[in-house]
Amino acid sequence: MIELTEKDEVKPLCPYCPAAIDELWFQQVRIFFGRRYVYFCSIC
Repeated sequence: MIELTEKDEVKPLCPYCPAAIDELWFQQVRIFFGRRYVYFCSIC
């Protein structure tokens, strides 16, 4: 099992724009085998 650790002091950078990501948007995609999610930068 993979352990999850919350880190509030880390600000990842978007690979498409130079902004630090404070908010991450997502959209649910329904496929034949269940659900998948697409995550993207809220600034781009």
